Amino acid sequence: MNQTFSVFEIIVVNDGSTDNSLENITKTDPRLQVISIQHSGVSKARNLGVEKARYSWVAFLDADDWWDENYLEEVHKAIKQFPKYRIFATGRTHVYEDYSKRYKAAYLPKEGESGEVDYLKVISTGNLPPINSSNSIIDKSLILAAKGFNNEMVAHEDHDLWIRLCCDNNILMINKALSFYRKIENPPRRVFNAADFSFYISTLNNVKKNLSFSRKEHLRKYCNRFILYSFNKNKGYYKPVEKKGIIMKSKGLISLPTYWILWILYRL
Repeated sequence: MNQTFSVFEIIVVNDGSTDNSLENITKTDPRLQVISIQHSGVSKARNLGVEKARYSWVAFLDADDWWDENYLEEVHKAIKQFPKYRIFATGRTHVYEDYSKRYKAAYLPKEGESGEVDYLKVISTGNLPPINSSNSIIDKSLILAAKGFNNEMVAHEDHDLWIRLCCDNNILMINKALSFYRKIENPPRRVFNAADFSFYISTLNNVKKNLSFSRKEHLRKYCNRFILYSFNKNKGYYKPVEKKGIIMKSKGLISLPTYWILWILYRL
């Protein structure tokens, strides 16, 4: 409500919350629309919000995060200045209980500047993705064409959509401290379940089909690191058939040494 740019709507999707969220929403502003649904998960909630959006650009904001008051104004300027782009992102700050840390990665524009970012190139270096669910502004039609977030996924559904969108579209990043992402210093262990892992690997295989040779190399470097790390971290929670299925589906995404390391880990 405190944004310096005022031509926007706010769609709050109440996904069966039990924490008195509705009582804390100020409903007096005509730009605010509240949609309450039976608890259905984050993907269905976000997809419903996108579907109901009246404007052509969608900016996500997760419930525990926040924006600088100039966030929308800076994004609006960038959309006008760089009309060929359909995905925009801002710099973000990871906020812990006792300190804050700006997101930094290779291949980003310099601090305070704007520039094109190749999503695959950034994640190939082992860095976190340049966009998340509170610093991304995306052409609504692009999200709808990609069929939105995967409703079947419990976790990693955001990464799944970003990589589908960014395989064909580079990001215009406004590298300023405009988005604030609340983090926990030592978060409780969260298992990347086998079904979600498998869904994501299927997405990676589909993405690979249409990439140039150089971008396939970026994807391979990312997959070598990500799949090996995720498999080793979570394999203790998977059934043998699930582990085998993940390894087999990963074969075309990773290098041969990484593939054999996965089989060694499978037998341990």
